[in-house]
Amino acid sequence: MPTARFPIEDMYHGSRIAPKGFTRIHRFFLPRAAQAMTLLWQKVSAWPDARIREMLLFMVEQAIWGMSVLNRYKPIMHG
Repeated sequence: MPTARFPIEDMYHGSRIAPKGFTRIHRFFLPRAAQAMTLLWQKVSAWPDARIREMLLFMVEQAIWGMSVLNRYKPIMHG
């Protein structure tokens, strides 16, 4: 099921991703990653303690970059 449209016209600098087929949010994630992020977001959003819920939501938000197809290879620096 398609997700929300990516707000390309709201970007002041235009978009380099639209010509590559990234016009909807779900295109940024492979199916398994999208399912994992959805489950995490639902579990964390239902957490009863508001303070802990906000911290957990922040952690899930930070994982979005690593779970998306925008993640890039990052070599480990030794020494």
